[in-house]
Amino acid sequence: MVALIPCDEVSWCEVETAGGGRPIQQTVVDGIRLAVHRVDDAPSYLDLSPGFLGCIDRGGAARDVRRWSDPYTPTELRGDPCYAEEVRRAGFSYGLVVELPAVPGRTRRLMLRREHVPDFSRRDVQLMELLRPHIFEAYQLARRRRAGTPKQTPREWQVLELAAHGYPNAEIAGLLRTSVATVRKHMEHIFDRTGLRTRSAVVAELMLGPDLPS
Repeated sequence: MVALIPCDEVSWCEVETAGGGRPIQQTVVDGIRLAVHRVDDAPSYLDLSPGFLGCIDRGGAARDVRRWSDPYTPTELRGDPCYAEEVRRAGFSYGLVVELPAVPGRTRRLMLRREHVPDFSRRDVQLMELLRPHIFEAYQLARRRRAGTPKQTPREWQVLELAAHGYPNAEIAGLLRTSVATVRKHMEHIFDRTGLRTRSAVVAELMLGPDLPS
């Protein structure tokens, strides 16, 4: 990925928004994976970051892929308190934020940062939009391997993927060109393997579940 979109640092960041949780961050610099850590030692960043429009749109709804600079003029960006007091102090000038699916109450982001010019280009944004679903698919696969998640069939993963997007059984059946009874049977098999009893619990555990250190 860094070969396609050059940057000085890549971070995987998860934030427990419910209950005032602290961010979890894992960083790769020059190909070296640094330890996963909680950002407990940056209270000013935690106070300032919710208002940083580089991480949220003006309407409060985050796009899937965006640059820190998108909501600002160059003067506005330099004058933003979080950017001026925390981001620049850390040595970065430009960032690219990639939103990934997460359970309610948590955000999950991949962040690319550059120390110097140029800013990330529109081509970089478009390329990351293409890469985003594959990055999340790789994350899901790695998480299932680490957690030893009960193995599902390819068809069951298709059912789960559509269920995660909110489709009811009847629409899943139509999209997969099968019967509602077959979709229901796939879900029953998943329930039996996981010990979970609701669609929302299965989706949260297998598709979007937490991957946070204790």
